[in-house]
Amino acid sequence: MADQTAEITYNISGQIVETYPPEMDEGPPSSATCSVFDGDRSLDDTADFSPTVTVDAASLTVSSSSGYSQTNRRKVNFSSTTGLAVGRLYRLLNADSQWEIARCTRIVTNSYIEVEDDLKYDYGTTATLKGLRMTFTVDATWVATEANILPPTTVAYRAVLAYTLNALTRRHYTYLRLVRQAAHHNVSFRDLSARWPHLGDDEFRQKRGQQFRYAVEDAWADLRFDVRAEGYEPSQVRDVEFIDRILIAKALLRIAQSGAGPPGRDRELVIKEIEGEYSRLYTKAISSLKIPLDTGTEGVATAKPVQRFFFTR
Repeated sequence: MADQTAEITYNISGQIVETYPPEMDEGPPSSATCSVFDGDRSLDDTADFSPTVTVDAASLTVSSSSGYSQTNRRKVNFSSTTGLAVGRLYRLLNADSQWEIARCTRIVTNSYIEVEDDLKYDYGTTATLKGLRMTFTVDATWVATEANILPPTTVAYRAVLAYTLNALTRRHYTYLRLVRQAAHHNVSFRDLSARWPHLGDDEFRQKRGQQFRYAVEDAWADLRFDVRAEGYEPSQVRDVEFIDRILIAKALLRIAQSGAGPPGRDRELVIKEIEGEYSRLYTKAISSLKIPLDTGTEGVATAKPVQRFFFTR
């Protein structure tokens, strides 16, 4: 599962960082530890802090036949659903050593869960479900130390997780930025349907009820990437109206590329039009830097920040 650089808000205790091991197809992790370093510091140096890592302890046995051969291929039966949570990833394993990673979308307490996609295999009463998620709480002293706030041009902190998985010692790296204000957006289904009123009828069966949240979040990840590739940090932006308008175009582009769109319109033409709109909005606001940015560590916005120049040969 792709990691996103975690933006930790300065002076707020109890913030949690979550990640999944990239080798989760092989099984659940165990015995996990973590050390957090400055991005430009050697791993042989002393860590900034070493938080306790919690591995999702979910470990359940399927109570009755579930999966591919059943009427509802997304349903997994359990006599207890203790410890499970909607939105998390789990690994299902059957007696034939067939497995798949599934995201939980519904829990009927002590009866069954439903997962996001149809299961590809059968799961009998010896099949198991295991948790995969690893989390740690950011150190309370570290998060409250103003000197730890990163200037936009400084590389992110590096969290090094060590754990055992499939009887082998593994390492996974994820990244943090301590900031005054974490990047965010306010785009929802209501914003998208204002452009395409019929959009609710186009929701895919597997994603029904999610109101294209997945498309918005995928578009948000893309927009964050574009901003960072431009040489800025998403957490620098201080006028979310700009971000929201750009993100609406990006989300509609993602939806159109997946096969939905205005009725009676040529799909490829629609995609081309939305790509053009996104490009225009992004260029106006970000590339030409007509957007207020926090260029330091104090949370102060600069109305007309100096634009970075890129030279090519």
